[in-house]
Amino acid sequence: TSLRLLQNGTTNHLTISKYTARQLLSFTQPGARAPMTKCRSTANLVLLSFVISISYRAHAGKEESSRYTLIRAVPRSSSQLRYLYGLTSRAYFQQVDFWRFSGTLNDSCDLMIDEATLKNLTQEFKHKDINYTIVIPDVEQLISNQAKRKRRRQPGSTYYLEQPGGNYFNLGTYHSYDEICGFMNWAESSFPHLAKIHTIGYTHEKRPIQLLQIGLSDYPRPSIWLDAGIHAREWITPKNYDRDASVRAYVDLLTWYILPVVNPDGYEFSRASFSPRVRLWRKNRSPASCILPLRMGQPCCFGVDLNRNFDFNWGAVGCSNDPCDEIYHGSKPFSEPETEAIRRFITNRSGEFVSFLTLHSYSQMWMYPYGHKRQAYSSDVRQLVRRVIVGAIFNLLNEHFQFREQSP
Repeated sequence: TSLRLLQNGTTNHLTISKYTARQLLSFTQPGARAPMTKCRSTANLVLLSFVISISYRAHAGKEESSRYTLIRAVPRSSSQLRYLYGLTSRAYFQQVDFWRFSGTLNDSCDLMIDEATLKNLTQEFKHKDINYTIVIPDVEQLISNQAKRKRRRQPGSTYYLEQPGGNYFNLGTYHSYDEICGFMNWAESSFPHLAKIHTIGYTHEKRPIQLLQIGLSDYPRPSIWLDAGIHAREWITPKNYDRDASVRAYVDLLTWYILPVVNPDGYEFSRASFSPRVRLWRKNRSPASCILPLRMGQPCCFGVDLNRNFDFNWGAVGCSNDPCDEIYHGSKPFSEPETEAIRRFITNRSGEFVSFLTLHSYSQMWMYPYGHKRQAYSSDVRQLVRRVIVGAIFNLLNEHFQFREQSP
């Protein structure tokens, strides 16, 4: 199961997505109301689920002065659905950024549109009788407001992890990639009998792709792979190894491989500006490429959608061969150093893995494979189709998740 999911060329990962549109753009943990919590490092294991995830934009990265609005449309008929499908194929040229589109009737479709496109597109919606609402009137203003609120927030309003020397790692904010790697290195040095760092490769911009292994053993054990940061945004979850029996069992019986940021270059690029063109960058930062006959004077574009670069039904549906598209699958399977590093690391340990999970943000969905076509399932689908998962998420977080097969 792990390797089948690993080779996913479209969107066939299990997906945990729990943020609303406003929370997605927040620089801090949404809804954090608890007082500061300290986890002492002298006798603890920090079981890390680093989940810093990114939502990007498939543009070359040039900042433009324009107002962007997020609207939500709901297709109620087959003709409306076909129109929205057609819009996805010309999204780059019409400056439309699809945040969410399942391709099913009566399911909401979220689109970010610049002010030059907004009037014409909403007129088309009215002409086709597509109902829509404005979710965020000004995306850039919301991003800026969230950053200001972060700067004003008092230290006691979020969660901190105490480190040696009186330092604290803030669990309620998004850190730079260097800070994330620094925290993993601290975990390795603090718990050398339980944690180990692996540098599995390097990005286009020569950043190390670092992975944290939790649970060391002289003999093979069942392994869990957890990655994030292809498209999405989450935060870390600390647990107390010495005092929590369930956590101790998970560490003693299983080996965890946690890759907190699959896409370090894209993550750092998205932190550089409040502009939605930068802040919402989606792909990695591979060198610019283009399809000359189709560009017609348009600039060539950076980046590959890493989630569509794996060699499982690569180039089928739900992807694009246009380098300027947000879902550009790359020139060939595993063309990118990030996906190649993951393949190399996991295939060298292929017999160990019993589960492969990836986390995204936005849309509130728990999804199971496959996504390259409808009515196609993995052999262990009976194990994956467990609605108890959605119920457990609701009991813990009071968040309603959809449970569904991935859409092609």
